[in-house]
Amino acid sequence: LATLSEVETIDNEDEDEEGDVGQFSVYDNDRAIYLISMGEKAEDISLIQRCLISIRRKGKWRGYVIVLTNVKYQQMYQDKLGTIDSYLYGDDSHIVVLHPTMEHLQDTLANAKRDSMKIKRFKTRALDVLDQDSRLADVEMLIYLDIDIVVG
Repeated sequence: LATLSEVETIDNEDEDEEGDVGQFSVYDNDRAIYLISMGEKAEDISLIQRCLISIRRKGKWRGYVIVLTNVKYQQMYQDKLGTIDSYLYGDDSHIVVLHPTMEHLQDTLANAKRDSMKIKRFKTRALDVLDQDSRLADVEMLIYLDIDIVVG
């Protein structure tokens, strides 16, 4: 995942004797990681929790992580995923949980020919979700990861 180090979210000069990187030097508010957790499997939150913990701990990413999920899981995700950053850093404002707008849902239902393509269409609409939360106003680039990716 060279991309994560290229976005300069860590201060490499804080490496200790074992090669572990110390605290982050900046929040990179013009970039965000974008995850999609939708459908029947979204109810099991453990997969996305592991992904987020690896992004934060091993990936050293302190910037925004946007999670797109179903409306019915949005509050549960916000409550449980926010505690990851609260536990690690005392701040949960950089995990943003969103759901597709009605317009995006209608477009997907109208244009996705197969069920397997419905969720994939939300990848192409990634930049459209940025308007849903004012914290994301400065984001210009999204890094899409599947939620079964573990950063190491």
